[in-house]
Amino acid sequence: MPSRNNFEVIGLEELAIALSNQESEIRAAAKIAMDKAGDLLLSATRKKLGAVTRRDTGKLSRSLRIKRDNSGSKNAVLSNALTWGDDVRDYAAPLELGHDLTAWGRETGIPIEPRPFLRPAADENKDEIFDIIEKHVDEALKKFGDNK
Repeated sequence: MPSRNNFEVIGLEELAIALSNQESEIRAAAKIAMDKAGDLLLSATRKKLGAVTRRDTGKLSRSLRIKRDNSGSKNAVLSNALTWGDDVRDYAAPLELGHDLTAWGRETGIPIEPRPFLRPAADENKDEIFDIIEKHVDEALKKFGDNK
């Protein structure tokens, strides 16, 4: 009976070769999944933002975007990020994280409570985001399994 430290994997080399042959198809499925998950997060974040802003000009909401890595590197699929534009960075993070009130260029020491929109949107949609990713990667892996 093999112990935990003494085992043999049969067919590992063949599996590695087969996986490398299917890598581009699996990567393409993962990219589609990440793009769809990113779009879901973007929509949810915009919705959440509308609920927490007191005076909504729409500038922050319009600046939200998914920054996709199109560099072609192997890790590009996993490096999409939700971000906001440089023109709103002075108030996007303080809105999300809270800040001390500044009046006429001077800090007052009065804390302003955070009104998070990004973290709650991600938290509330994490199951659906993971389901999207799992579905697309599973479909690609099933195709891989069917190509024996």
